[in-house]
Formats: sequence, structure tokens, C-alpha cells
Amino acid sequence: MDQENRRSGTEGATLLGQAVQAYRAALEIFSLRADPTTWAVTQGALGSALQSQGVRIGGPQALALLEQSAQAFRAALEVFTKADYPQDWATTQHNMGNTLEDRGERLGGAEGRGLLGQAVQALKAALEVRTRADLPQGWASTQYNLGLALGALGERSTGAEADALLDQSVQAHRAALDIFTRGDLPYDWARTQHGLGVSLDRRAEASAGAVADSFRAQATQAFRAALEVRTKEALPQDWATTQGQLGVVLERQAERTAGPEAVTLLDQAVQAFRAALEVRTKDTLPQPWARVQIDLGVALRAQGQRTRGAQGLALLAQSAQAYRAALDVFTKPDFPERWALTQYHLGNILRSQARRSPGPESVPLIGESVKAQRAALRYTRRRATPVCGPQRSEALAKP
Repeated sequence: MDQENRRSGTEGATLLGQAVQAYRAALEIFSLRADPTTWAVTQGALGSALQSQGVRIGGPQALALLEQSAQAFRAALEVFTKADYPQDWATTQHNMGNTLEDRGERLGGAEGRGLLGQAVQALKAALEVRTRADLPQGWASTQYNLGLALGALGERSTGAEADALLDQSVQAHRAALDIFTRGDLPYDWARTQHGLGVSLDRRAEASAGAVADSFRAQATQAFRAALEVRTKEALPQDWATTQGQLGVVLERQAERTAGPEAVTLLDQAVQAFRAALEVRTKDTLPQPWARVQIDLGVALRAQGQRTRGAQGLALLAQSAQAYRAALDVFTKPDFPERWALTQYHLGNILRSQARRSPGPESVPLIGESVKAQRAALRYTRRRATPVCGPQRSEALAKP
């Protein structure tokens, strides 16, 4: 599995496919009755390969692959019991928790939330064996993944339950950092700093006032810390992910800030999104690229609204350009709801641009605005899907 996990793009996907085929072929020989331990080891390896394959592929196919991955891990647990094989049991619980978390994040509604709850249970089970005293790095790794699952579950909860889950997510990431230090394990430290930043931003979204500001400031610090190790030269994809997430938090900070400080935060957010686009290109990662374009458009629009004169108008034009770029990927046939939402907000930006444009220059902008919003409203009326309300920058990806 190491070879296929290290490769990227088409080659990595091909190798993972070959690994899945090989493990399935092996299971035709290794039977549960004749050789239960080897059968269980192979089921676990198959589960890991399917999970990696699902994460790489994305889309509807990913859901099927991740379900197969969870099934393989559950099969392995028929042999790897806590009483007879405690270490293997804990490792399998950890891996199954990761798969359930990945699948739960991709699904909405009660089903997705249920899977996230199962992920938390599996990861907490793993910690019964993976203790800090006996297996410090294994303990830290499971704490990190538990933080991700708790954060995703907390984001889908409300009230006191959401606050408790998000607090536990932050605590789990901070616990992992007790072991994953920058000096000893810099890459794990950076990955966990990124995860901590995501958890703190989620906690800020569930809070208000000065409390939210504090959490968001801590999130910014965590993302900037991660970038000390996640450099463009050493880890370009991770660098781009963290840059994008940093941009989201900076834009959200600017929403609650006034005057020159807000302008500075928005400028930093724009810089972070443009940095992410140096790696997340349309050809290699079209959907992440399009999401960053929308995030860039959100920040540029806010920047333009706070800037007077020709400079503000130019920023609004750049915002509209970013939204149009996103529509190259988020097409009506492939992503109808995302397309409608993007059209709607593009129309709002064009209307703002028209209001600030002199005389004749405003006419075509008004026409484009009306066309974009009518397109969005025709779709939403048929589907009864609302698109109104301000658009927020969004998270790019899990760490």
C-alpha cells in the first residue's frame, strides 16, 4: 500500500485499483475457516486500499468504495477481537473510524450524521488499547482522527451538544500535539495544527461576539503554524489546502472587523486564495479549483464593497471573473444546485458593479445580472431550493 499512497494522479489511482484486485484475489484463497488470521489481515488491507481509492476518486463512486471499505474492516473484526488480538483490534477500529468519518462527511442528513457518530465510537474504542502510556504515537494518531470526526459531527449538531462536540474536537487535536511535536514529528505536527485550525474555526462558527473572535484568531495562528512545515516546495498539495483554509478564516475575521484592519484581512485572504490556486489548477483538481475561485470571489467582493472609486470597481470585476471561472466547472448538468447558487451570487455582484459604473457601462452589467439571477431562480422554482442569502467562504478539504 505504501507505493500507491505515495503516488498521485492517474498512476496512484491505477496502483490502488490493482491493490484492490490483488487483495480480492487473495481472499478467494484465504478462507475464514481455514486461515482466519491471514483472512482478517487481508480484509484489513483491502479496507485500507478501498478507503484510499474512495478518497482519491470522489463523487458518487467514492460512497460505494467507502462502504465496501467499512464492510472489509467489519469482517476483519470478526477475527480481530479485543480479547484475542487487542492491537489488531484497535488498529482496525481506528481504520474503520477513518472510513466512516470520510463517508459521513460526504453524506447529508441523518445517514451522514449517524456515520459520523459511528466513527467517533470506533475511534474511542481504539483508544481503549492505544493508550498514551503504551503506544504514544498510535494514541496521538487516533486522537487526531477523533478530532476530525468530532468536529464534523459537531458542525451538524446544534446548541449545547454542538458546543460540547466541538470543544472535544479541539481538545483531541491539542492532545495529539503533546506527542506530535515540531521537533520530533514535523509533518504530523503540521497536519494536526491544520486540523486544530479547522476545529477552532468550526467552534467560532458556533459562537458569537468576542468568543468567536478569539477562536478565529487561534485558528489563524494554527494555520500559519502549519504553513511553517507545509511549504509549497516540500508539500504543495498540503500547502494549498492550508492556504485555502487560512483564506476562509481571514475572510470570516474581516466580516466582524471594521476600517483598515478589515481591508488588511481581506487582502491577506485574497493572497491566500491566489496562493492555493497556484497548486489547485483547473486541469488537475477541477472541483477544488472551482471552490477556491468562489472563495476568492467572496473575498474580492467584500474587498470591493469596502474600497472606493475605480479600485473598488476593479475588485468587483475581479470577483465576477472568479465566479464565472467557477461556472466552467460547476455546470448545470453536473452540479445543478452549485450552478444555481453561483449564478445567483454572480448576479448580485454584477448588480453591485452596475450601481457603481458610469452611465452606459452599467447597462450590459444590469443585463448580465438579470440573466444570471433568472437562470438561478428558474432552477430553484422547479426544485424548491432557496439560493438567497449571503455567500460565505467554505472549507476546502479535510487536512
